[in-house]
Amino acid sequence: PNPTIAGHEPCGIVAAVGPGVQPTEAKVGQRVMVHHYQGCAQCGHCRSGWQQLCQEVPVKVYGSNSHGGHAKYLCVPANTMVTLPDELSFSAGAAIACGSGTAWGALRRMNISGRDTIAIFGQGPVGLAATQFAKAQGAKVIALDINPDRLERAKQFGADEVVNPGSNDPVAAIKELTHGRFADLTLDTSSNSEARLNAI
Repeated sequence: PNPTIAGHEPCGIVAAVGPGVQPTEAKVGQRVMVHHYQGCAQCGHCRSGWQQLCQEVPVKVYGSNSHGGHAKYLCVPANTMVTLPDELSFSAGAAIACGSGTAWGALRRMNISGRDTIAIFGQGPVGLAATQFAKAQGAKVIALDINPDRLERAKQFGADEVVNPGSNDPVAAIKELTHGRFADLTLDTSSNSEARLNAI
């Protein structure tokens, strides 16, 4: 009787603000993208920007266990909004808010640099973003996917080499491409258990 409205990466224009919201937090007419998790906003995880790791309250995930952005209006806490510059479309904002942000966060934790070769398994939205960001940071990128169109797109996004695990042994291919060194780093964005084992 009460289905959850989908839409995990909301972007939009602020239509109204609550009485406790300061002008520095949100203004009517402001273009925003929304961080799609809501925790307690007080614990260490929440205060450091990782509301999805909150252990104080059940985490709301927009479009999953809480209403998402596929609606005319969505009520969100002001602390989950990030200004979306005019030069970026709402589609770009949605991509940045989740897929690109996920890739960026992973690469930051890896401390990737131009010294590294990285194998990125899966070239969907998160994998393509990781390919682009890793290349921009100077790394050699080996992109893996079973979809030839995605591999072609990975080349356009900066991949140095591409491997189709459906027609090649991915581990042997990576070994050959790195002259026996293998990759320094791996990132699995495919959600495929076999890819995860190869990434290890």
